[in-house]
Amino acid sequence: KKWRHEKLTEVMRKFAQKNREEVIYKFGSQPPLTLTFKEDFEHLPTGWNVKVEKATDEQVEDACLLHWAGANKPWNGNGEHIEIWNAYDTVDESVEDLH
Repeated sequence: KKWRHEKLTEVMRKFAQKNREEVIYKFGSQPPLTLTFKEDFEHLPTGWNVKVEKATDEQVEDACLLHWAGANKPWNGNGEHIEIWNAYDTVDESVEDLH
């Protein structure tokens, strides 16, 4: 309810649009969320979002969500723990890439 009531999608879109006109942030999709919510969020346990590049094998194994940060991504054929990505990769190679 709060999301719709406070029109948070529109707030984030405005930050993204402003960033196109004048660089106010870098680093992908996280900054508009941070700018929108500021301190109004819940911290998740560290095991929820594990950065693969910096994690131990045990942390990766116990993670709820794996985060491939940086340039190396398993869907590009590089990066750490490609074997985990491959187990969940459901892209149908026979479908033409529309991009």
